Amino acid sequence: MKETREMTRLFKERHVRECLYLIDLEEPLSIAEISKALNIKSRTLKSDLKELVPFLASNGLTLVSKRGKGIYVVAKDKQTKKDIKKKLESTLSEVSPDRETRCKEMLLDCLLQNKIPTLEDWCFTFTVSRPTVLKDLRIVKDWLKDKGLNLVGKPGSGYVLEGKEKEFCIRDALSSLLADELHSDSHVEEGIGQNGNKRNLLKDVDLEGVEKFIENVEKTMQTTIADSDYELLRLRTAISIKRIKEENIVEMDQETFEEIAQSPTYNIIAGQCGFLENYYDIVLPPEEIAYLTLLFLTAKPQNPAQTKPDQKSEQYFELAKTVAQISQDVLGIPLAYDTELIDMLAAHLETTISRIKYGFDIENPLAAEVKDEYPLYFSVAKVIATLLTNKLGIRIMEDEVAYIAMYIATAAEKAKTKNAQKKRVAVFCPLGIGMSNFIYWKLANELPEVEVVQVGSYKELSSGKLEPDINLIVSTIPLPNTCVPSVVVSHLLNTEEIKKIKEKLNLMDASWHSLLHLFDERLILLNVETKDRTEALSLLASRMVQYDYTKPQFVDAIIKREEMFPTAINAPIPFALPHVEYDYTIKEGFGLAFLSSPVLFKEMGNPDHEMPVKIILMPALLSDGKLGKILSQLLELMKDTKFIRKLLAAKSASEIRSLLIKELSQL
Repeated sequence: MKETREMTRLFKERHVRECLYLIDLEEPLSIAEISKALNIKSRTLKSDLKELVPFLASNGLTLVSKRGKGIYVVAKDKQTKKDIKKKLESTLSEVSPDRETRCKEMLLDCLLQNKIPTLEDWCFTFTVSRPTVLKDLRIVKDWLKDKGLNLVGKPGSGYVLEGKEKEFCIRDALSSLLADELHSDSHVEEGIGQNGNKRNLLKDVDLEGVEKFIENVEKTMQTTIADSDYELLRLRTAISIKRIKEENIVEMDQETFEEIAQSPTYNIIAGQCGFLENYYDIVLPPEEIAYLTLLFLTAKPQNPAQTKPDQKSEQYFELAKTVAQISQDVLGIPLAYDTELIDMLAAHLETTISRIKYGFDIENPLAAEVKDEYPLYFSVAKVIATLLTNKLGIRIMEDEVAYIAMYIATAAEKAKTKNAQKKRVAVFCPLGIGMSNFIYWKLANELPEVEVVQVGSYKELSSGKLEPDINLIVSTIPLPNTCVPSVVVSHLLNTEEIKKIKEKLNLMDASWHSLLHLFDERLILLNVETKDRTEALSLLASRMVQYDYTKPQFVDAIIKREEMFPTAINAPIPFALPHVEYDYTIKEGFGLAFLSSPVLFKEMGNPDHEMPVKIILMPALLSDGKLGKILSQLLELMKDTKFIRKLLAAKSASEIRSLLIKELSQL
């Protein structure tokens, strides 16, 4: 007990969690990697280590640093580690919580309690000073404001929560607050987060009833909710039942209610609500049935392509067709007749627009990565987002732009693939069929020796639904024990992960076809003097006509198209990607112009913004899409600052050609 008190005196909760993480490390990790895993700043961790090292040493543990690899903890035996872990875990309920934990607790107090605590109450609860709580309170107020709620101080009576459609906002806020803590069933049932929050928020809600209700609705709708949205739907439904039990009923204006009530989904939910009422001994007024309907309308299906459209959905199919056509026009890849893309986009847009319209958050955990890894597809998606905003009168945020970009990227990977497939691979991803399909087509495009024979959810894999004779499982989450070899990858499937898959399948010797004919030295222009983008485009396009890569009309078409669909890419060193439909192409190839002085091009997806461009990459495309794969690889290289500087430093077209072929052949 004395040791526990001493730890409590010395440590904050963050320190305890840092120690536990370090003790569990089996091999060195860098400060940056550990900081990211613990969601703290590297500078904070470095500072904390000054306190942690003496503590670890006093308990028989040594912090070891390996140059170029990172840090980890060693002990003379495993029992020493077990003993100190047990001591540390016992202190978690006693150490002073950090700011993140305090803010979460304060938010829950505001959202759940009829009488919100005073500043003095929170000071006593957290054993911190009044100025500290005031700083926390500013964070809490800002977070609530983003959810449509205002925390207002009332003289003599403390704080009260105000807001239009207050109950609706409270439920959305609670689900947002707890959604990132859905790591297991026990977490949902107890409301336990990574910071030790044990509110038993849903103790009155038997989740088996919620799951049965969702299952019944899925069967009636003949659909399956995507794994990631299923967890959120389950949480939101459970929160709704808890709030109804406490007589906190959703209010909804008549116009919104009537619009939702006209949806076929409303009748399906209404037909299943008797089960919920009997199971939980509650009464569901029409507004609550409409709210539950909204939860299903805003949940993505695992396979949108199998969703049966109703008459209202036709507008989303038309929008999806427009998206596919614009994507084809800008990218030069045949997407307008990809029925799978259109079906999936239609279902996705319907769900997304419902979320935006009714005030549900849209969060995309991969948005930053998509923007960074696929700037071209992201730029195209921004063009489409502007179109949707103009047509529908709703604002499309970047998280949703990234989702649209991934659908386009999936279809583009599909369009570039070949059919020479041999190895049988299964793909599993909890973010739904859209992201799974991206991995599917990325694999098919990068590895023509692979046949992806199954794309499914983690739920399917856990229940043993695996196709026979699978050579490899590719998953975005750790897998249960299985006799089939597996590789865990990121959702965007990077180059290193492709290499890992090749190694698993013994495909490292797969050949890359010749690049020589695609880079003609006569189409590589150096030190081009030009006054503006129109003149620069005309010079390079004319050279491609001169050497019979494109038809004479190509020059006018490329200039006209640049004005309609700007092509500057906002890479570390900006470049332009002017191109037109493949009708103007005679044979495939790339034209490159290196300008002696930068000229201004409008940014793709953001035509109000101009950027200085010194490199122009002009592909001549054919309808079979064979050049698409190499174009994608080349665009990846164009984001590499070191490689671009090598190109800019090159003295001849021959040197540039050699650099390009060398780098592309290694990808």
